[in-house]
Amino acid sequence: QAQLARVQARNARAQAINADAVRDFMVNVFSSAEPGQNAGIGPNARALLDAGARDMRQQFKDNPEMEATLSAALAKSYSGIGAYDKAKELAQRSLALNYTMHGAGSEAAMQSRLDYAEILKSAWQPQQAKQQANIVLAYTHDQPSEASVKAHLINAEIGSASGRERV
Repeated sequence: QAQLARVQARNARAQAINADAVRDFMVNVFSSAEPGQNAGIGPNARALLDAGARDMRQQFKDNPEMEATLSAALAKSYSGIGAYDKAKELAQRSLALNYTMHGAGSEAAMQSRLDYAEILKSAWQPQQAKQQANIVLAYTHDQPSEASVKAHLINAEIGSASGRERV
């Protein structure tokens, strides 16, 4: 029991360090804007994200855990501005890294797969999104879990959206 508590404490510290590093990196991405380079006009969100993606690859090339986490964060940011090709690329990178580091059925890989499915859904690629959600359901054996609930929600949203299109 004491050993389990130590492992959980170590994992919690690692997650806190990881969260702080992600926060610091993302703050740096957006605070690095230099309006002087653009005649007093700051760069747009896409330019900032592009610079952040380049910096991430350099800064964390030897830290796949951080690269996976930051790839996921940047993918969501790209998706938020409608840059779906870049969002998909980074989401796939996060998934590949988590798959390699933790295994296909790991919580990290399933979360990356769900993030990727959400991006595919936003990019109007419902069949591909559904395929990713169904892979998560296969790994969870459709047992109640946070991942399986999210996968079912993605499938339901896709079904709901396609039902509206038929009307």
